Amino acid sequence: MADTDAPKEHDVEKDAGTTRLLPTTAAEDREPRETAATESLVPRVVRMTTGFARKKPRKGKKKPQPNAVTRIYSVKLKYLLAQWILYFFVLGPSARSLAIASKAQFVVPKLAYAVACAAVHIVGAIPFMSHDNPASPTNISPPKWYLIGSAVSSLAWVAATACMIVVTVETMPFNREEDKSHGMHDCPRKGNQNKRCYPLTDNAMIAFDAQMSMTAAIIILLTIVGHWYQLSKLWRSKFTADEIMEAYEYEPHSKKNTPKQRKNAKGNMQAKGIRLSDPGVAIVSRKIARTFGVQDLYADATNSTDTEHIERLLGTLEERASKIIAQVRSRHLEGNKLVTLKRAEKDVLRKFLFIMKYRRPDVRDKYAGSIEDFDGIEKEALQKYMQKRGFQRPLDVWLNNIKAMLEIKIDARCKWEKELLRKAYPPDAGEFIVHTRLFYLSFCAPSNQDDEFIMTQNSYGIHEGPKSTFSDPHSGKVLVSFYTEYHTFAHIAPNLTMILRSFLLRSPGDSASEDIAEILKTLQDFNISMHDFPERATSFLEDLPVAKAQNSYSTMKNGRVALLRPGSVLKPQDKFHFRIFPISTDHVNKINMILLDEAWPTSLILFKTERSARNALENYLNLDPLSTSHGLKLIFPGTETLREAYFRNLQTAVKLLGGNAVAAYRFDDGTLEGVLTRDADQLIDLISQNDDTLQAYYKLSNKDALDREDFRQSREMLKRRIKIDTNTKGRDEDFQNRAREDLIHEYWKLPPQQFWIYLKRHRFLMNGGTILGLRSDVHDYPLPAELLSGPEDVIAKKSSAWTRKAFGGYRKKRELSSASKGASAIVASSQLNASRKFVKSASKKTVQRC
Repeated sequence: MADTDAPKEHDVEKDAGTTRLLPTTAAEDREPRETAATESLVPRVVRMTTGFARKKPRKGKKKPQPNAVTRIYSVKLKYLLAQWILYFFVLGPSARSLAIASKAQFVVPKLAYAVACAAVHIVGAIPFMSHDNPASPTNISPPKWYLIGSAVSSLAWVAATACMIVVTVETMPFNREEDKSHGMHDCPRKGNQNKRCYPLTDNAMIAFDAQMSMTAAIIILLTIVGHWYQLSKLWRSKFTADEIMEAYEYEPHSKKNTPKQRKNAKGNMQAKGIRLSDPGVAIVSRKIARTFGVQDLYADATNSTDTEHIERLLGTLEERASKIIAQVRSRHLEGNKLVTLKRAEKDVLRKFLFIMKYRRPDVRDKYAGSIEDFDGIEKEALQKYMQKRGFQRPLDVWLNNIKAMLEIKIDARCKWEKELLRKAYPPDAGEFIVHTRLFYLSFCAPSNQDDEFIMTQNSYGIHEGPKSTFSDPHSGKVLVSFYTEYHTFAHIAPNLTMILRSFLLRSPGDSASEDIAEILKTLQDFNISMHDFPERATSFLEDLPVAKAQNSYSTMKNGRVALLRPGSVLKPQDKFHFRIFPISTDHVNKINMILLDEAWPTSLILFKTERSARNALENYLNLDPLSTSHGLKLIFPGTETLREAYFRNLQTAVKLLGGNAVAAYRFDDGTLEGVLTRDADQLIDLISQNDDTLQAYYKLSNKDALDREDFRQSREMLKRRIKIDTNTKGRDEDFQNRAREDLIHEYWKLPPQQFWIYLKRHRFLMNGGTILGLRSDVHDYPLPAELLSGPEDVIAKKSSAWTRKAFGGYRKKRELSSASKGASAIVASSQLNASRKFVKSASKKTVQRC
């Protein structure tokens, strides 16, 4: 039973920190594969802790029958086994001949080669015979090492067979040669009579053994041909994705429960899943290990020593985290509502969760390209860091960051922070520090036993929070200008999850001091203000009933935190008491919605019961995108094909599960609008109905029809003007005017018709016809036609007058004011520098840093 009076966790020094801004949100995961060397952190934890059912053979139940692929691998294995037996028929006679070849030195080199070849193959063939599955769930061929080894082996045996043929030919004159120098000896009996005969000479014995070895070598060559013929079937025939997957998971040698199999038993855990990839949507059964493995994460890393070192560190961290999570799950299964962890155990989980997130393919892909793929301030900072540290590629920075984070030892006094900032790339090291400072760990379980958390392939590290986007006018891509993480998820089992909750959200019974509460409130306001539409920058799970853990070094007195011991507050021996919070069906559904919304690049969704999976999918698909401002079920430019196919696949999956749902989603063109659909621009209709205005557009643009791209761009221009006003609010009037003037100067670089449309939009804005709507979208009320015409039309009729002087004249590009530079930086870049300055000033208050 939980001790409700136990003191609450209150690391005073960890209550303040910096705001968080990462470069991207939605992750694009590759088809998951697993190898021993590069298995992701997720599988082992899932295997050791998950509640998915493990398949157990039942009495009388038939074993799974091998399919076409597994039969090919089975026949291939038989050829290898026959070869292995024949190796002894080459090794034995050849070795005996070599021992007595003192009088036949001409055959010694050939016999020595045959002996060496057979001996090497007897040992070296074992790994080949133990390999009876495709290289991956999507690659039907054996791995490259297998093919290369088989090719080398084939050539070696061609040479060995040639040697034995030569030895046989060279020793044929000595065939059955008798040694009469030592007289006759007893020969094997024939019938009941004894017979005496002369023994064979050594050369005759060599001739006899050579014939035996040659015969065995020729048969080996025939089995090699058969082996390659079976391999050719894998490449000549066509197999379905299911057949390849089944062959990859097939275990033909599982009769005995050996210690090795018992050790790997946790990898055999099975779960039902919804397959979303080819050949079609289906309900399937998958191994946890095969589903969540990640292969080739460091495929193009040049320093193999470093990557092996990183893998060893990852394995150690994974092992420790697995045991802690298994302990939490065990306590939960026993009905306990309270789990006690030591400070070191808590820190292991915090590091583990961040490392898993930092190793996600979307983060890795960010660093996988060239430095030229980075933009602006981030590119400049990364270039300087790479030059300083001697890194050749951004990927080297990413690998070094992982290494530094794994090697760092989190201490109670937080000395590790300065060390990490010194060893790793500071912005990413700062993310790790923020992860431990501004988020607290909690455990949640559904209060309703019929509810469950579904698991997607990219579920570890998915976060919840508002996101502001904009459309890059040059590339047309939708980019993230700012987002906030309120919650990060890491499922342990269908009925248990870990959630990291931001300190920006208040928790039940929060007892922060006035100074800390003031700093957190200011930090929250600052964070929200950076979004396009601050009023909408709320959490989808703001009312989630979780709280900070209780600890062993503080207590509550009169509603305030009081320390139980004088002097240094934090000790390595501190204990933290985590409640396992029961959450409602509504909260479970919301968490499932968040994960489903990010699962569109993946190919599999796991669940425990079909009823729960059906409910989760129906709730998500039926969600009205207008009912929430939290950015769910949006389709951005460039994702239309994949996202719409994903929604169709989910609809099919619901039908397979016995339900029915039609996906409701909306398009977002990346502007502030986030409109329900890509509806027509009212300004297009107004201009098309006014001949004078229409002719002015034709004259400016040299086009014979209205181009919707010009109107879309004008919305972006208006959006930027609004953001300039918002972000320079509070500055002196001269600063604001110069920022606006410089913005207009930048707009001169755009096509004149776009600037012309922008001026009309600005007039509608000033007269209340255009506002910032849902998610700060540029939203038009019915636009009055009488406001359509303006001074810009008079100038447009004389295109030669459409010059800078006509609008008062503007400075040359090199004369851009500092006000413009400052405003543009606020609009175009992240809040990282601003948040650092804010926290630097906030840290001057009476709050311990760590």
